[in-house]
Amino acid sequence: MVGERIYVGNERGTFYVFGTDPKTFQLLAKNPLGDQVFDTPVIVDSQIFARVNHLDGGKRQEKLSCLETK
Repeated sequence: MVGERIYVGNERGTFYVFGTDPKTFQLLAKNPLGDQVFDTPVIVDSQIFARVNHLDGGKRQEKLSCLETK
């Protein structure tokens, strides 16, 4: 959780941003970053870094992705 937002990633490479109002469900953003994410994201100041796998013809390529938490 950063400020009034919750950031969650799944193993399929998608990161979600949710609002924190307990009375209503708020999906603020859905960010597909790649095909797989197995590592724990790292938060530095207002940025979230995640190592993301992209599958290209069965071959895995790793890339570093960054989400800005503005």
